[in-house]
Amino acid sequence: MLFLLRVRRPPRCNHCPSTTLFRSKTIDNDLVLTDCSFVDQEADSGGALAIEDGGVLDDQGSIYRNNLATSSGGAIWASDGVVLKIEDGVFEQNRAEEADGGALWLENLAVIKISDSEFSSNFAMMAGGAAWVDTVSDTVMLTDLSFEDNSTDQGEGGALVLLELAIEGSGLGF
Repeated sequence: MLFLLRVRRPPRCNHCPSTTLFRSKTIDNDLVLTDCSFVDQEADSGGALAIEDGGVLDDQGSIYRNNLATSSGGAIWASDGVVLKIEDGVFEQNRAEEADGGALWLENLAVIKISDSEFSSNFAMMAGGAAWVDTVSDTVMLTDLSFEDNSTDQGEGGALVLLELAIEGSGLGF
């Protein structure tokens, strides 16, 4: 399993152990983030965070603002068997300049559970202004989410693009 934390400017994290820049808390292939802020980060894919090849990303109360992916996943890029759990997240003004998923780009994940989170003013050049999600092994659980002013330039899904998955949702506001 591979966790990539690319840091251009140090993120602020109230409950995450840190070194000079940033160090993730990993426990048996799990990445646990609590009340972190990822602001003005930049990368090819996953402007703030990229994770692949299994494991768990458990994120509670973090803010992702003004992050940039020159390709896909303005804030988070995740692929290949990852379990993704996000609660009380804020995703604002993240951008995928050349591809999909203004805030989130998620493909071939094991589980996705996102609750009590806000997606606003995210942008993707191609599709999924807030999120682009393709193929999840288990049912995708989306609860109490708000989507406002997310957009794309050339593609579809100003808020969401959901492909080849089962979804269970409640309290979704568009």
